[in-house]
Amino acid sequence: GFLIMMPVAALMGLQSVPVYIPEVRELTNDEILAYVLRIIGSPEMRVVWGVVIVGVGMLSGWIMGKSLTNKVHSDFLHCLPIRREAIFATKFLTTLIDFVAAFLINSLLVVAACLVSSGIGAYGIGKIFASVFTFFLKGLLLYITSFSITNLACMLAGTTVMQIFLTAFLGFAPLAYYLMVYGITYTYANNLRAEYYYTFEFSEKICPIVKQVHMLITDASAFDIISAILLDALLIFITIVLYRVRKVERAGTPVVFTPVAHVLKYLCIIPCTFFFGF
Repeated sequence: GFLIMMPVAALMGLQSVPVYIPEVRELTNDEILAYVLRIIGSPEMRVVWGVVIVGVGMLSGWIMGKSLTNKVHSDFLHCLPIRREAIFATKFLTTLIDFVAAFLINSLLVVAACLVSSGIGAYGIGKIFASVFTFFLKGLLLYITSFSITNLACMLAGTTVMQIFLTAFLGFAPLAYYLMVYGITYTYANNLRAEYYYTFEFSEKICPIVKQVHMLITDASAFDIISAILLDALLIFITIVLYRVRKVERAGTPVVFTPVAHVLKYLCIIPCTFFFGF
């Protein structure tokens, strides 16, 4: 439902192409193509779609996580003669295929909308397709990251409130620590405020969701793409391991694994104490 807005937004943007041309003359195909690429590659539009993809990924991850960790569902699933890895893989691939199909169809509709609405036909189809397909691949990585972080949070926590809290913590903790460091710097050492930009750049690099949203509007390097793929693989692997050792009878406890609770307690106390005291 959310993704169907992609071709609609593209069509709305393409309606304004002639407004940006000051000359009163017939436009060449190259000029029209340049404006089409500018519209579908708009940073503002891509950031909005990045936020939508993150939301869809977290919602999908939470739904899958709840179905695997809910006591009633898990009791039924674990009665079947199927290994937990197979159960996880089936649900993961089903959810991923649904998203890929919807995302791919709407991406192709964006390409079709660009070709038809702009009036250039098949001219420049290669560049338009490359722009949309690159966004599709980056968006897919962002979806898997958001999905995997939420799934991991569901494996660690046994209640809905803690699952939501852990999702926010695992996904955006570096930003919280960045704001804490900046607040301390701003308050107690104004002469060091030049470190603001460096601190944010560092927090962006270690905050996977923010980094991948930024990748949507920039030319990502091969290192960025490979690191995102490896991060997704690591998150999925950790989630599978936790799902294997997770005890069904601890489904209602806030944090399923006691050692994790002690670590999270101290990691959360520091920024929370600062923000409430600030």
